[in-house]
Amino acid sequence: MKTTILTCLLSLLGLNNMTNCNAQNDPFGKNTSNKEYALPPSELPDFETYRTNPRNIKVSSLLSKELSFVLETETKEQITLIDARSEEEYDISHIQNSRRVGYEDFSNERIWMVSRKARVIVYSANNTRSTIVAQYFKLMGFTDVQILEDGLIGWKNEKNDIYDANGKTNKIHIGTKANLRFVKNGLAVY
Repeated sequence: MKTTILTCLLSLLGLNNMTNCNAQNDPFGKNTSNKEYALPPSELPDFETYRTNPRNIKVSSLLSKELSFVLETETKEQITLIDARSEEEYDISHIQNSRRVGYEDFSNERIWMVSRKARVIVYSANNTRSTIVAQYFKLMGFTDVQILEDGLIGWKNEKNDIYDANGKTNKIHIGTKANLRFVKNGLAVY
């Protein structure tokens, strides 16, 4: 009886799903369907093999403005930012509280502590590497994976803060010289 009353009260207050209450207010939506992509560990290819021949796995994208909203409304336990760039690029500039998993030096060990229930948002300089890393996360069984559209370059173009080991920085590592044409804000490094 007490359980039924408590459930009714929580439902009326909109608290019946405490772990996702902020996500329910997210106008950009979460994609939690992943059953068609996840592979059993025994069938999961190593990342180096996968990136040379990736599957066509749909990964939704998120604009920089949308990510700003998500970072303001969700807790660190609900969201994990993944940087799919090299250590050098990450050291020059990254989004605060992101975890680097790499691309050329990708390692499953770097992500073993990421919750499968967390909303995972992957970024690279402009999207190429982040798309493949995000697809691989889906193969690993992560259910809510997105990429940051236009990557770190788009994030900085929207005048969002980026960081290095000493705090805020204006330097943005853009990956390659070809990406220089996309930079509208910040000091490009390649």
